[in-house]
Amino acid sequence: MATSGMLIFSKIWQYFYCEEAKTTQSQLTEDFGCFPPTPLSCSERATWFTVLKVRPVGLIYLYFLFYVDLFKMNDRTQVDPEIWEISVSMKEVWVEFIGSLAAIRRACSPGVSVLLTLILIPMLFLLSPLLLILVIWMFFRLIVLPGAKYVSRGSAFVLPASSSSRKLVIKLNHVKPDEMRAIICHEHIHILQADEVIFFDARRPRGDVYLHPGVAGDSLILYYLDQKELEARLHEIVISSYRAFRRVPVTVAEFLAMLMACEKIGALVVEAIGSGAGDGLEVESSFAVRSSRICWEFGLVIQCGKDLKAKYELISEVLPVMYGNLLRYYGDLDASEDFLGSVARPNLYDRLYG
Repeated sequence: MATSGMLIFSKIWQYFYCEEAKTTQSQLTEDFGCFPPTPLSCSERATWFTVLKVRPVGLIYLYFLFYVDLFKMNDRTQVDPEIWEISVSMKEVWVEFIGSLAAIRRACSPGVSVLLTLILIPMLFLLSPLLLILVIWMFFRLIVLPGAKYVSRGSAFVLPASSSSRKLVIKLNHVKPDEMRAIICHEHIHILQADEVIFFDARRPRGDVYLHPGVAGDSLILYYLDQKELEARLHEIVISSYRAFRRVPVTVAEFLAMLMACEKIGALVVEAIGSGAGDGLEVESSFAVRSSRICWEFGLVIQCGKDLKAKYELISEVLPVMYGNLLRYYGDLDASEDFLGSVARPNLYDRLYG
């Protein structure tokens, strides 16, 4: 009877908080339809990560687990610097608080000490929820608010605690069923970026270097232009192209031809590079993207360039560097090195992201 009750509870709980363990290789196989994608020679990607699909009650539970994890952190090299500072501060507060209690007890008579203990122990229980609320707010401010609130109303994020935990969180109340695969695909790239330390070290883009003055300070555009965000959106275009042509680019010319063949952004790319790097490139057919929303966001970044020269540099200098990074995430280090070696540096990528 008890077992039956636990099974029922487990089924109900999965509606609010569901975990699914996946490997990077299985996710990339799902993205491309096979692995490795032709013509790459990728190393085996056995890295595990967890997809957490949560509703509001499950999200509160997740925040509680995150609160507990903050006390367990002991390696700052594996943690987002801001999260590490929160962890250190929380530990210091608790150590000082407990130390103060001990000092007060030693300074008081036994009777007063017992009385203070009876008063202060309940305060510990009162203080803990307050700290939990503080952590939830900091978590919300650091992860949910920056940019994510503009995209699918904060539908998904990578838990920033540690690169070793690799947790991808999907807020089911904000995700349409037909968007689920694309969102998991997108967030998985962020996990791979975290493994490369790009996620933790990425700098905010210098909007004035590339963007039109009218939008250079726009937080939404700057979010889309963010190094890790633009890179993850490029991945969606790459896998859509692969599903159509069964081949990923291995040269800059092939990469530019791929962008020109994309139905949603091809015209923008041709306009920007038609008089430069686009000369001699032939596009026999076009391909549709799986996620129109993600591609629209990608195209918006191109549209917001200050002039054709800036757009040309974004497409021919910044995006190739990002694609070279993607090749490394896929597991073909040689292809990545060869591709990046053909891109002249420093270029707009370096000026934009420092």
